[in-house]
Amino acid sequence: MSEKTQEGLDNLIVEGLNSEKGELDLRERELDDDDIKLIVGSDKILGVTALFLEYNEIGDEGLQAILDSEKFKHLTALNMFKNQVSDDGVKEMAKSKTLLNLSELVMSDNKVGVEGARALSESKTLSNLVSLWVGDQLGDEGVRLLVDSKYLTRLNLLTLYRNNIGDSGAIAIADSKNLSKLTELNLNWNYIEAEGIEAIANSKTL
Repeated sequence: MSEKTQEGLDNLIVEGLNSEKGELDLRERELDDDDIKLIVGSDKILGVTALFLEYNEIGDEGLQAILDSEKFKHLTALNMFKNQVSDDGVKEMAKSKTLLNLSELVMSDNKVGVEGARALSESKTLSNLVSLWVGDQLGDEGVRLLVDSKYLTRLNLLTLYRNNIGDSGAIAIADSKNLSKLTELNLNWNYIEAEGIEAIANSKTL
């Protein structure tokens, strides 16, 4: 349970808000779900289109509070790197009308697995994404779901590091016809060997 007060959180918002750029930077603030629930109720939040929440302790309830808030309906970028969001949170995100304008989503170093990948792959809401970072429990099955998605076809950046991906996942990426716009692919810290590397190197779409 957080001990932060509304006044203290309001001060963090004022400090992290760049009104000209529409950015709210709350990274590395030791924020948890209770803090986020208070933050979304603050009258200090105005015109935010990019929300940076890296290196906090935010889980599904905190994410849900963001999704439920009208103040974030114009978000184009959401960065939740190194938090505690699970598949359940991603499922809610995937059907949220709040994120219709989202083009950049960072969910690496969370607790997202196959079911989270399935939700992302079936999401019409997130079909405007051009940049996606997600992890870190996808495995080959989760990767296959993402790259076969008929909605995630605009991606120019895909980061899937440390997701226990092997050759079959790499081959799925190489064979995908939905990644023709991709210009950057990060597969560091996986288990891809010669067969997978060769498939990606010889891909006709990447």
